Amino acid sequence: MGLRKSAPEPAMAPPPPNPGGGGATALADPPVAPGSDAAVSDAGPAAAECAAVGDTLIAAGSIAADRFAEATAEAGGDLLKLGQLLLNRYGLARADLAQAVAAACSVDIAESNIGE
Repeated sequence: MGLRKSAPEPAMAPPPPNPGGGGATALADPPVAPGSDAAVSDAGPAAAECAAVGDTLIAAGSIAADRFAEATAEAGGDLLKLGQLLLNRYGLARADLAQAVAAACSVDIAESNIGE
């Protein structure tokens, strides 16, 4: 039984030249101006709901605007993460958060004091 050398692997072809010249990568979407509707939708999956929760909580005096801005920046438009941050790090009351999320998402909240 003899050992054979395997066939050499073919060399990879170099990438095709860039027809536009230069080495820059084109953006898939143009930049969005801060504060525009498109900027809100790109901020995260639930950025609009996060903003609505903040409006409700700030108007009710449950949290200061600067503290909510910190939590929103860290949550990145994720409503669940925002809720966890507000409860665990910023000491927001569960009832206040529940009311704000219900208003922002247009859902009813259940009564938690059944039987008392």
